[in-house]
This record gives sequence, structure tokens and C-alpha cells, in this order.
Amino acid sequence: MSKADLILASLDGFDAARFWTKVTVRQDGCWEWTGARNRDGYGVFGCKGQMLRAPRVAFALSRGRPPKAIVLHNCDNPECVRPWCLEDGDQRQNMADARARGRALGTRKRVLSDAQVGEIKALLAKGVMSNRAIARQFSVSPSLITHIKKGRVHR
Repeated sequence: MSKADLILASLDGFDAARFWTKVTVRQDGCWEWTGARNRDGYGVFGCKGQMLRAPRVAFALSRGRPPKAIVLHNCDNPECVRPWCLEDGDQRQNMADARARGRALGTRKRVLSDAQVGEIKALLAKGVMSNRAIARQFSVSPSLITHIKKGRVHR
């Protein structure tokens, strides 16, 4: 068991209370993480000297055990920590889900028009908005904005 999984298995009421104070219920039903986020838009929670992904913490708190491998979001919202939106999964399922939703590199499904990509590149060049803010504006993931910025997609 990893150090993170040992911490997840030992979460107590104090940890849970601290965690849930960083969650806001949105009108669409998702429970949005309002604390710190990593560069991919996933919430992170500092606990017992370790930074843990917020969806993994929510999963462990609601199920009484750490996830087996990867936590999948059936709502496709990396900010969500609602227990009913989170599922135990593995990397194969995660990649299949990313392909089905058009988020995997090399997939043919395109979610942005050339004009939108141009707008995103202009916003990135100005440096006035964060990747997360741009992603929200265009209803895409922050990681897609990062890929556009680094020239990995939509060249």
C-alpha cells in the first residue's frame, strides 16, 4: 500500500471536517472543490504531510477505503468531489472514457472550432487569464488548454 493510500485509510473526523469545508454544492449537482488545484484542474488536499487528490479523499471518506486504482468521474468534471459522481476504475477504463469524451490525445473528435482555438491562443499570449479560467469559458478541461499552449494539439 502506498503512503497516500495509508493516509487515505486512516482519515478521521477532523480530516473529514476540514475536507468538506472546501466543497460547494453547485446548481448542476456537482460538489465543487474550492481548495487548491493542480495544473490539470483536480483538487488537492494537504493531509498528514502529503498532498492528496481531492476526488481520492472524497472517495475514501464516503466508502471507508482508498480507491483500488483510479477514481473516475461519471460527471466528467475534475473539480467534482460528490461521492455519487466518483467510481473506482483502472487506467484502461480511464483512457477509454477519455477517448469516448474526445479528451485523449490523437482522438478525432474535435470539441473546439478553429476560431475558438485562435481565441484561446490569443488569451494565452496575453497572459491575462489562467488556464482554468480559459477552460471554463470554453467548457473544456484545463489540460486541453495546456495541450494547446504547448502545441500538442490544434497546431
